[in-house]
Amino acid sequence: MNTKGKENYLTKKGERTMANNKVIIPTEKWVELYGELSNFILEYSSLDPIWTIDDEGNEVRTEDKQDEFMGIVDDVENIMRLCGFVKQGENNGI
Repeated sequence: MNTKGKENYLTKKGERTMANNKVIIPTEKWVELYGELSNFILEYSSLDPIWTIDDEGNEVRTEDKQDEFMGIVDDVENIMRLCGFVKQGENNGI
């Protein structure tokens, strides 16, 4: 990616960052945000059934969709970090 002349892009330890200013998000809100975004992406992009009923009668994701969800979570958290969001207490001394 050509970042010449774009001050809002930084290269730090081989990672591209899109924001100079960090926004610190409390852990509870961090989890809520990545969870909501990841679930939306999963539901929007899935053609196969996502939910099933377990032995205790609870609605849960199928095993394949749970694996897919966890992959989406990783991507969403990386995007959040690239945009300058930081989880409170995560390697930032806060």
